[in-house]
Amino acid sequence: MVGREIADRFPKREPKIGEVLMEVKNWTVHHPLYSDRKVVDNVNLNVKKGEVVGISGLMGAGRTELAMSLFGKSYGSNISGELYINGKKSTAEYCTGSHQKSSGICDGGSKGQRTDSEQPDQD
Repeated sequence: MVGREIADRFPKREPKIGEVLMEVKNWTVHHPLYSDRKVVDNVNLNVKKGEVVGISGLMGAGRTELAMSLFGKSYGSNISGELYINGKKSTAEYCTGSHQKSSGICDGGSKGQRTDSEQPDQD
C-alpha cells in the first residue's frame, strides 16, 4: 500500500459482519507439568461471521495454548470454560480427525464416533 492510503484500496469492499459463530466464555488452560500455573486465564471472546480474527501478544503470553486448546490439539491440562459453535455448546476435547480437518473447529461429537457430517458417502 505504498503511496496511497488504506481508505483508497481497490476494489471497494463493504464488510458483511453477521451473527456470532463462535463464542468462548471463561476459557482457562493450565500448564501440563505445573498444574498450579495457568497459561490461559479466563479468556472470553466472540467471533462473528465475516470477521478475520488475530491473536496477538508477547512470547509466552499463551496465544498458541489458547488456539490449540480451542481447536482440540492442546498440550495444556485441566482445560475449563465454555465453547459455543453456532450457538451450540461444544467441547474441544472430543475432536475427531476428519471433521477437524474439514472445518478447523471441533464440534463436540462423541469420542470415537463420527458426527453426521463425517459419515462417508453411500453411493
